[in-house]
Amino acid sequence: MTVDRYLLESDRTYFECGARLTPLPGAVLAHLAGFEDLAAGAVVHRIDPGGLAPDPLTWLVALEKRLAALGVQRAQLYLDVPAPELEWALTHIGYRCREEVGLLHPAAPLQSDVTLTPIRDEEDWHLKQALHPDNEPGPDGHTNNPVRWVAFERFKQAAGYFTLYLARHHGEVCGAMGMAEVGPIMQFKNLVVAPAHRRRGVGAAMLRAGVRLAHDRNKMALGGFAITGDAGAALYLGRGFTPVTRHWGWDRLLTVAAPVRRFQRTARAHR
Repeated sequence: MTVDRYLLESDRTYFECGARLTPLPGAVLAHLAGFEDLAAGAVVHRIDPGGLAPDPLTWLVALEKRLAALGVQRAQLYLDVPAPELEWALTHIGYRCREEVGLLHPAAPLQSDVTLTPIRDEEDWHLKQALHPDNEPGPDGHTNNPVRWVAFERFKQAAGYFTLYLARHHGEVCGAMGMAEVGPIMQFKNLVVAPAHRRRGVGAAMLRAGVRLAHDRNKMALGGFAITGDAGAALYLGRGFTPVTRHWGWDRLLTVAAPVRRFQRTARAHR
């Protein structure tokens, strides 16, 4: 497996770690019981566009019924390859698409004025929660309740996916990030900078510390994903990270009724 495939697989593992995996026609549902209010709590991925029988629309309607029965509030799907018919169906039902680019930086003994220390006890978790303001998009691009988001991250750490670190600058907590080891690479996940420390170079310093940690663990590279065009992507590109892969996230609130009947008529005309 190439390093770019390891990076893509690391994101798949993130959703599946500790989750109940349900095979679907042409896909897998990773459902984390108790976290249905979070977008990352139920993700449909590993999608094979050729396996969405009998057609993408019927498949999508059945999928949404399954998710609603589980109490899922936001449907979230990830595509690793183009799927024109499914993408057309998703668009017309009201899904939003976000392209995410995967980037890598060679591991190296870089210097940083930020130190990373593993989150271990309740005091650390309290400091972590304080990094997430209310009513602000979190590391996954969605606005999540800080208490619920940190509970989700604690679960993923306990399940063995990654280790979360507090970032400190001159002893003061300035951010946090998760680090997962996947084959020959490390992936940083859920990087967040404290509001009071933004636009001061802290994010770049955290990345340098991550690159060094990957070097110290004898890994080839440090990688991560960012939403195309977002500030995070600009930060990584400006700090020596190179795009190597991409995938597409599609999401829609299930509390908003989809115009299924009207769409079915449009779909028949489209075909």
